[in-house]
Amino acid sequence: MCELITIAPSLLKFAVWQGVLLAGAAPMLAVAAKEARANGRKRTSSQRENPTSQSLRVDSEQRFRALFDQASVGVALESMEGEIFHVNPAFTRMLGYSEEQLRTMRCSEFSHPDDETIEMSLFNELREGRRASYQVDKRFRNSVGEWVWARVSVSLLKTEAEEPLVVGFVEDIRDRRQAEEELRATKIELEQLAGRLLSAQEQERRRISRELHDDIGQRMSLVTSDIGKIEQELRSKKKTEFADRVAALKSQLSDLASTIHDMCSNLHSSKLEHLGLRAALKELSAVIFEHSGVSVRVEVDEHADHLQEEVALCFYRVVQEALNNVSKHSKAKAADVVAKRENGYIKLSILDYGAGFDPSNPNCSAGIGLASMRERLRAIHGSLVVKTSVGRGTEVVAKVKYAPKQAS
Repeated sequence: MCELITIAPSLLKFAVWQGVLLAGAAPMLAVAAKEARANGRKRTSSQRENPTSQSLRVDSEQRFRALFDQASVGVALESMEGEIFHVNPAFTRMLGYSEEQLRTMRCSEFSHPDDETIEMSLFNELREGRRASYQVDKRFRNSVGEWVWARVSVSLLKTEAEEPLVVGFVEDIRDRRQAEEELRATKIELEQLAGRLLSAQEQERRRISRELHDDIGQRMSLVTSDIGKIEQELRSKKKTEFADRVAALKSQLSDLASTIHDMCSNLHSSKLEHLGLRAALKELSAVIFEHSGVSVRVEVDEHADHLQEEVALCFYRVVQEALNNVSKHSKAKAADVVAKRENGYIKLSILDYGAGFDPSNPNCSAGIGLASMRERLRAIHGSLVVKTSVGRGTEVVAKVKYAPKQAS
């Protein structure tokens, strides 16, 4: 194999690194391709070179060979059929094979079959001229049987009359892939943890709601009833002043009982559990109107009213959070809540006609409420989109694949 073959690929690589196509790189590689196919034929033209030009050529080849040998990434020169003509030391170090061993092999012999299938479609596009180059992450089997991740950049070296050669630059990305895998595993663990926390939160909400309703709520009702009887006795005995004070106390207890009822509903909607999403959202809208004056129109079709428990609960919490934001921040007087089936999905929309906000402002768009909505929808494989702008209201859109509630 002639000297030019080991020199030429590095020149192209260094040109890519610098972002400049160095003059002379293409001719050098073209000569390399021609010499590779000549397989050692003598170049009679070199005999006619004068001593000065011959010296310059040798000096240039030596410099290019140094670049090739010292390159930190692997470089390989192959035929269109995958026959390896030349590789540099970085490539041999990466895989643990000698250059002589690699010359007897084809790239497909030490490439992972799954990656080879993916790369083949890219290579066919390269061969057919539909792309100038491509880059792909793939695995190579090294000399001890381990899979090594590498990022491969491939292009063709075309000559005037000969079949093009394949030039590949191979970067070892094992450390990067390991870091990515660890990050991906951490992300999965965090998502699973978030899902478990939301589930535990719902269970705790249900427990507290039940205790408030069944224990404290019932006791409040009994106390209110007893105070009512005392009021009647006082009035029957013409003790009007004391009766009025007791009546005022009974009114305060009634207000407190009503507050406890609202707390129970916020913690856990019994109507959602027993009557469906439509009834639960209508109850929620009534509470919102009572406390903030925001009029909420609720429209839920039959498909959305009979959802699986986790989906119905997710939608209820999204509406609850969105309407709380409307009442606190939007300054809107009205809002629409619509849940219906569209093209195999259940689409939930909460639209208000208030102040809106700037989504590019991190203080507005990174609140825990939106994060909670997104996490709830992620847990049921749904999506959340927030459409808003200053002065034009806000629409929160949640979508999840439709799955009807299973008959119990």
